[in-house]
Amino acid sequence: MPSPNLAEPSLRRGRAAVIILGLALWLWGLLGGLAASEWRLEYTLDDAWIHLQLAEQLAHGHMGLQPGQLSAPSSSPLWPFLLAPFAGSSFMHWIPLILNALCLLASLWLLSRLLFPERTSHGRTTLPLALAVVAVSNLPGLALTGMEHSLQVLLALLLLRVLQLRAEMPTPSPRLDWAFALLCLLGPLVRYEMLALVLPAILLDPAPTRGRAGLVLRLLLACLPLGLYSLWLHSLGLGWLPGSLAAKSDLVASSGTVARLRALVANGLHNVQLPQGRVLAGLGLVLAACGFNRSLSRVTRRLAFWAALAIALHLLAGRTGWLNRYEIQVWLPGLVVGLGCLRELLGRDTTRIRGAGPVWLVPGLLLLAGLPYLRTTLESPTAMANIHEQQAQLARFAQQVWRGPVAVNDIGRVSWRNPWPVLDLWGLASPRALAARRASAGADWADRLAREQGVQLVMIYPDWFDKLPESWISLGRLHLASRRVSSDRDAVEFFTLDSTAAVRARLALAEFIPGLPPGVLFTRSPMTGH
Repeated sequence: MPSPNLAEPSLRRGRAAVIILGLALWLWGLLGGLAASEWRLEYTLDDAWIHLQLAEQLAHGHMGLQPGQLSAPSSSPLWPFLLAPFAGSSFMHWIPLILNALCLLASLWLLSRLLFPERTSHGRTTLPLALAVVAVSNLPGLALTGMEHSLQVLLALLLLRVLQLRAEMPTPSPRLDWAFALLCLLGPLVRYEMLALVLPAILLDPAPTRGRAGLVLRLLLACLPLGLYSLWLHSLGLGWLPGSLAAKSDLVASSGTVARLRALVANGLHNVQLPQGRVLAGLGLVLAACGFNRSLSRVTRRLAFWAALAIALHLLAGRTGWLNRYEIQVWLPGLVVGLGCLRELLGRDTTRIRGAGPVWLVPGLLLLAGLPYLRTTLESPTAMANIHEQQAQLARFAQQVWRGPVAVNDIGRVSWRNPWPVLDLWGLASPRALAARRASAGADWADRLAREQGVQLVMIYPDWFDKLPESWISLGRLHLASRRVSSDRDAVEFFTLDSTAAVRARLALAEFIPGLPPGVLFTRSPMTGH
């Protein structure tokens, strides 16, 4: 006989409200972004185009962005392979949006059931709390990045749900065991940071013990695929980890046990100095306290420990910030577990909180704490406009006007289906550039690499580099029209390697500038060295 709560109108309305709010915020970002980008699809991050270009090359059996140049520019082992079947199609650039939209819908559906569980009384506080969770989840914002984060968070919520179900089953369930094993396998392949969730889940699995052999098997499922992927990269001469991780993480770039421990501590301290890191650390402390609270059930305490440990591992080895996309995998499950603890502490009846003030107190505090995540979601249209006004214009200049090799530090949009070579001076797609930049070997390395690849035009953020070659000639700067949200700098500076190229570039700029989006400016520099 079905539970009478299934027919409860407030349950259905609450679940529907969660899904409707999430989709409404996503549509706000998508339609607003299209309008701000002259009705061209741009993702909120340039990195989305890295995966698209890598997927095109993988479809031809090549690992890298440029034909004949091996590289591993993606932080996700799996995501580019999911895009590869659509390589060469005219609609391929829409595939990340479609996949992310499906992941968003699945995540909202699952979240609605986690926030409104059956056989639980739902009082006046439940709906405001649930809507506050959606508002500060950044799920709609993640779905507009074109990246793998929406899939990552979906797997994180599925992992939480499987842990709950396994704990509630009176006897072992082979189906849930397989689901748990599959999540342990897939999670880290989507993003390495999923290890922060998977490893504690294996160690603190609130289901009845399956024995030491089962523990070892699940640990192998989590680590072996990544190990095989690292072996493959190493066999290609690309090192043990993707170049994107080496370029962005001091922890990965460190060598030696002591250096890595120092980098780990430094990374954790850096994270907690950021507003999002402090909020995340506060949530972790609350969950740890719930884990020690004997008035909570054993299952709830284990889930609280799991979420707290996952947050701690992410703060130590992961990142926070930059469109608030990295930490959502632990932030959102942590919120769900925390609200479950609150519900249990209230005797599984949120109607015990009475009065208009208390009803809105907890949701209000949650909105205040999660304001950076809500702001990121609401700023999605501006983030998409940033990419259109900067990286998309660089791509237009390189492919339609300059029509030759270029060097950049944002490699995605410029590389996408570019028939001419693109040199990545930051190093995500160029192991040689990464090694030279980290070695701080003066400024000659950039000039040398550019000349070796026939590059005469450079479009970069100058302050990303310690020093630039004195022989380079500044042409001017391309300035954003919109407020900076997703672009790392407000302006990109154009350089040529010599005066002959500068003459050609000036003529090309005269053709390029009239086609700039409204408000985007190019300020010229005199024909002198930078």
